[in-house]
Amino acid sequence: MKIKNKSKFVGQLIGIILFIIFIGGITYAVFNWRSTNTNISVTTKCFDIQGNSSYSIVGNNSNLFPYAEEDILDTTNRTITYKNGMVYYPFNITRGNSCDTDVYYEIVVTISTLSEDYRNGAIKYKIIEDMSSYTSQQIANPLNLDLNYSNYYGCLLSGVDSQVIYRKNVPKNTNIIPAVIFYLDGDLVPEDASNLVLEATIEVVGKSGSYEETAASYIEFLYENAASLEISLNDIDYRYAPIHNMMNDQYGGVSDSWNIGNVRYYGADPNNYVYFNCDDYSNQSSGTCELWRIVGVFDGKLKLVRNESIGNYKWSISSSETLWGNNVLMKLLNPGYENETANNSLYWNRSSGLCYQTYQYGYTTNNATECHLETVGLKNASTKNKIATSTVYDCQCDTSNTAIDGLYLAERRCSNSWNNMKISILYTSDYGYAVDYSKFLNTPFRICRSSVVDNEWCVDNNWIYSGVEELCLGINPGGSGNSAHWRITDFGGFAADGSNSDRLTGVRPVLFLNSDEVFVSGDGSLSNPYRLSQ
Repeated sequence: MKIKNKSKFVGQLIGIILFIIFIGGITYAVFNWRSTNTNISVTTKCFDIQGNSSYSIVGNNSNLFPYAEEDILDTTNRTITYKNGMVYYPFNITRGNSCDTDVYYEIVVTISTLSEDYRNGAIKYKIIEDMSSYTSQQIANPLNLDLNYSNYYGCLLSGVDSQVIYRKNVPKNTNIIPAVIFYLDGDLVPEDASNLVLEATIEVVGKSGSYEETAASYIEFLYENAASLEISLNDIDYRYAPIHNMMNDQYGGVSDSWNIGNVRYYGADPNNYVYFNCDDYSNQSSGTCELWRIVGVFDGKLKLVRNESIGNYKWSISSSETLWGNNVLMKLLNPGYENETANNSLYWNRSSGLCYQTYQYGYTTNNATECHLETVGLKNASTKNKIATSTVYDCQCDTSNTAIDGLYLAERRCSNSWNNMKISILYTSDYGYAVDYSKFLNTPFRICRSSVVDNEWCVDNNWIYSGVEELCLGINPGGSGNSAHWRITDFGGFAADGSNSDRLTGVRPVLFLNSDEVFVSGDGSLSNPYRLSQ
């Protein structure tokens, strides 16, 4: 339902009961200490969190009006315009220069009553890092949008739950006014909505210690503090976080805990976009960066995949290869092969040269052709320095009858591995876990089939599916030797790449970011991808 004119709703105020609890005048005595060895006088008071109800741009209103987001959000300039009928709550945070203990704060929202018609995500909020310099209704950062707008993350409240919606370290000599702005997305409000009720509390809590604000920890934070949905598949209970389209694979079901495993994105189009391979990380945009997507968090590091293929290439040039002996794709992608005759680190060095991009029937190994990766390779040292080393497994996986949890384990329970690699490609299990299985509870939790008719649900509910053939890690046991790898087909299933590995298949590079990489802005949406630090 598009809301073009707020006046249409003057006669339809939607009642909101929103109770705010501010922890004010906090001293060390009431901190939630992480260390029992801390010995600081309880009379010391150098970190305060206080509600500041008198601070207002326009004035608080206990009733929410529905607004079309296009009328209040400017995604290009990353601003929100505060209007009557939105709920605005600031609070004041102060830390003195003599406060030597690390501290941070958390914003906790607890919803006790939420009308059913609100549970589709109609009530939304934005967090503003510091409001102290704003004097107009349009809230933005006039100095540096990219760096100082790092905590303008769009979130949804979709169910009755208690969530930590934000946490932030507080440096010394700090006096800031963060704020939470609630608004009602008119496109999601039912036509007959009236007298809907939200009862909630907001608590701002001070804690001792330092919160590690890495990109990976932020994604895990979103998952762990979101309302959950339990999906039981193949006798494994998975915890889904539908609000963010995240789930935990529990290491292929080996772990019984919902928060021990790899956190992954699933579904048709989650907010997992990120700028990467940029000309200049101080000026990140669609014109200076490539668009990549976050597969998930693995061992404390973000796993990324390029949004588009870099072209069609061969996996290997011989059916009698040892695992990596004649593998040419990994040599094309990774550093250290500059002295090879062909596929000599062309992607890593963003260069041109010979590569195996032609069909090679009869196991021919010298039929290379001129390849140009000057426009798709890695651009600079800044990008390369962000990439962590990893171990790549390439194991025998029979996707015709293996459940996704078994496939994940099979990929890693073999002796075939290549250590200290920088660039790889997707696993077959990555594709399987990316399906939104919450929409298909009566469907066996299996990898997408090779038949077109069985894959409509994979195509419509899997963000990894791109509509073109794509090479994956995982050996087809029906192929010849170690050469027949699986590929995602153009119709969304899996098939072998050919017993001679002569098939040209699309390649999307995959990599892990270093564990200390952080986001400086963005919310992961296509219009506002996450931006990494310089």
